[in-house]
Amino acid sequence: MKNLLSTRTPAILNEMASLSVSHVVRDLLGEAHHGKGAYFRAFLFKDSGVTSPDYRDLVPLYDSWVGGDANRDRESLFQMCSFEKPVRLANNFSVNQHVSSYQSRVHDQFYAGAIMFHCVIPELGTEPLRIVFSFSGLPEMGDEAASLLTAERMHLRCDWQVKLSDLTMILKISNNSIYRGQLMAA
Repeated sequence: MKNLLSTRTPAILNEMASLSVSHVVRDLLGEAHHGKGAYFRAFLFKDSGVTSPDYRDLVPLYDSWVGGDANRDRESLFQMCSFEKPVRLANNFSVNQHVSSYQSRVHDQFYAGAIMFHCVIPELGTEPLRIVFSFSGLPEMGDEAASLLTAERMHLRCDWQVKLSDLTMILKISNNSIYRGQLMAA
């Protein structure tokens, strides 16, 4: 399924995600998080039309460790969490119209960090698609900030046409105190 994207796009996703994590860690979280990285996943959320949308409609587009290595000893945990968040988001989409894993978070059990937004990805066609980004490895609001920043960067620096109002809505839902980016002006 990862062959949906051109060979160039995963490298761009990796670069934008790495820049986002570095920015969050260096400029927004402070010294206690210096050198940390996160596991990043991107999915296409494709409504099959057969049943209510759920986790089975998540089509993997990309996954990788990004950023620093200071916390990489816990990569397998973060890899699992970066998958749990989109699954929970997808399962809550049809019933509750959730667009952020923040909406179903449970303190010390299920965390924020995954977002769903509409986006036109030219190599996949001209119709807006639902895309899910998920990070795990930073504090939960840092993970969400990295997701928002990566989507923003794909819109501003690449040819992805992200519906920025979706990102603004996600930011308002969580009232994310870590995020600092273009959406602050919206």
